[in-house]
Amino acid sequence: MARGFTILKDSNKGFTLTELLLVVSILVIVSGVIMVNIHASERSLALDRSIHKVSQDIRGAMNLALSAKQFTGCAGTVSGYGIYFDTVLSDSSYLIYANCDADTRYSALSGDQIVKTVPLDTGVTIQSLSRDPLSIAFTPPNPNTSISNGADSSASITLQLKTQTRTLTINGKGVVDIQ
Repeated sequence: MARGFTILKDSNKGFTLTELLLVVSILVIVSGVIMVNIHASERSLALDRSIHKVSQDIRGAMNLALSAKQFTGCAGTVSGYGIYFDTVLSDSSYLIYANCDADTRYSALSGDQIVKTVPLDTGVTIQSLSRDPLSIAFTPPNPNTSISNGADSSASITLQLKTQTRTLTINGKGVVDIQ
């Protein structure tokens, strides 16, 4: 035997096949649990994004009304801006409109013009409205908030994604609350 070299017989160094299979199985199970939770989190985030987008668009319509911004599609002057929900037309989008007539609700027949159609995130739908269709209009200079042509003092919009729901309420002063 050479000096400094040792021949090992029956060495127990390394992993057995059973140990390797056990580690791989644990990794697969942990990865599966993580992937399921990631998809659930993505759905929850899509619903949160959509309800906050509605809130931002309500604020945006209010800001457009306060700034007295003109809209080129109106024949006369713009008397305000608003947001319109109608689940019969679409339960996955809503309208931001320029109020081109003197009333405080959306009506395409009376000349109101669509500024933008806003789609909700994929899979998110409008589950319920306090009044369907629902029109929330802002008229300058105060701005006055009119919900469904002044018939209501507040409104609620509930969005749904699978079994999860989020509700937004707006009162007659234009204050938005998300639950």
